[in-house]
Amino acid sequence: MQCSAGERIAGVYSEIKVSYGIQNKVIAICTDNGLNVVKAISLPEFPSNEPADEEISEDEMDEDHDTGGDDIRDEDLDAMNRVLSVTQHHVHCFCHTVQLVVGDGLKKCSKTVTHVLAKVNAIINHTRNSVISSELLECNHINKLQSRTATRWNSQLKALNTFLDVPEDLMPQLDTRTTFTRADKKVAEEIRAILQPFKAATEQAEGDYHTGGQVIPIVKLLRHHLECLQCEYPNHHLVNALQESVEKRLVQYEHDDLFILCSSLDPRFKLVWCTKTESEYGETLLKSKIEDLVTLPSPSNDATEAPAAKKTKGLFSTILTNNSYNAKKISGQAIIDREVKEYLAEDLEPELSLPNVYWKNCQAYPNLRHLAELHMPVLASSAPVERLFSQAGQIFRADRSKLTDANFERLMFLRSNKHLL
Repeated sequence: MQCSAGERIAGVYSEIKVSYGIQNKVIAICTDNGLNVVKAISLPEFPSNEPADEEISEDEMDEDHDTGGDDIRDEDLDAMNRVLSVTQHHVHCFCHTVQLVVGDGLKKCSKTVTHVLAKVNAIINHTRNSVISSELLECNHINKLQSRTATRWNSQLKALNTFLDVPEDLMPQLDTRTTFTRADKKVAEEIRAILQPFKAATEQAEGDYHTGGQVIPIVKLLRHHLECLQCEYPNHHLVNALQESVEKRLVQYEHDDLFILCSSLDPRFKLVWCTKTESEYGETLLKSKIEDLVTLPSPSNDATEAPAAKKTKGLFSTILTNNSYNAKKISGQAIIDREVKEYLAEDLEPELSLPNVYWKNCQAYPNLRHLAELHMPVLASSAPVERLFSQAGQIFRADRSKLTDANFERLMFLRSNKHLL
């Protein structure tokens, strides 16, 4: 019987885990929303439906990635393996979901917006195919207009940006039969202002490292942006449609314990993005995860002084105002409470700082550090994997048709991990 694409994906995935010896270490997997991939995740042989250890609950799903390397002590491995031997957490690509939100907004926008966008796309397509228009833009040192591509993220906004960059006095000279009025330009500029934060959010979340902690702050930021736009453009159909889609598609990330932990453990955000109720839940979640994961230090250990506080500024400024368990349980709980409260009370790290560097150098919070080693590597998007396909196309070219599969895999592995050499 012939296997479906989803079954083949699940089979290849299992083979890769076995070949790298990580069967019990992968507990979170990020994919796009493609039907084949979703089916692969839902198959019984894909280890995402049943816990490997009945004593561990589904709430203990974490992400394993060793950012501290040899900093993990041998006596902590058993505790870590208890957390790692759980169900895999399926993460839907955040960037892809954001683009679905934008798509929902453009589908439900007013006829005026649809008409203006159709004009813009028609002029761009005509200009790209017209020798006269292309030469006119080139003579004025203007880059070729970018057309909209349905499969590329933010392509409509990028096309709009290149179009609006054309000087107004040059527009009538373009060899086109479509008339673009000043009223049309005003609408186009409104669309650009509304969609720009969604582009910034996508670019922020599609990085290669430590993007999981940015997801919830980005959702809060987008919601704040749309609320401000409601005041600037009352009853704007596009704004209303985007707000409706954000609440429909992105609210799932705000209720996901995995992303709550990632944001809490990111020293750039912690819990300042939360409401009072969310903050209390986030703090409780941190404490419970520490209890499940690490062995508590003895109360007699000397406390390490917390690192110096730093200021925060940047994109998110609008929403960011080992020893064995010898102590009694109440003493251990007091250690956890003190560590979490001191960490959360610190000022935030600068937005452009790297969370892994913070935790690598952090000695004041050993329990939170071990927790961060599991959760901070979580990615918000499958974009880094998609970029691998572009790299693969550069290696597996037509003039290298005799390249064997084994050598191709080695070249891809070296290219993708050359920063570790």
